[in-house]
Amino acid sequence: MFNAKGLAVVAALATLAGTSGCVYTHARVSPASSVDRPQLTAGVIEPANIAVSESTAVERPHTTLGSIRASARSISLMSSDPTRADVDEALRQEAGKVGADAVVGVTYHYERTGLKSRGLLTASGTAIRYTGDRSAR
Repeated sequence: MFNAKGLAVVAALATLAGTSGCVYTHARVSPASSVDRPQLTAGVIEPANIAVSESTAVERPHTTLGSIRASARSISLMSSDPTRADVDEALRQEAGKVGADAVVGVTYHYERTGLKSRGLLTASGTAIRYTGDRSAR
């Protein structure tokens, strides 16, 4: 069995693992009816280059690729709350897979599922691809 010192080490490791900020994320794109599947996979974009904005104002010509939704959930009760940065990264990852240059009109919704649970953070928006000169991203 464990002695007192061994139990203290196990307890410290368990605390560290439980507070490490582990968050599970998921995202998906629902294509716009005017966009066919080949257009959606026309080019993968590096996620770091994809803008995420709550604004719906887009001052450049663009094509709407579809609705995009992402969620982030804490893995355990000891994990940190999911953040907008967590869910924004999930939006960028999924948008990059379909060649989007930006996700606009993003709205966030936080749900708590119980007194002690961390809940769920969701975000939804519209994935767009700029048309014309794409080098001016």
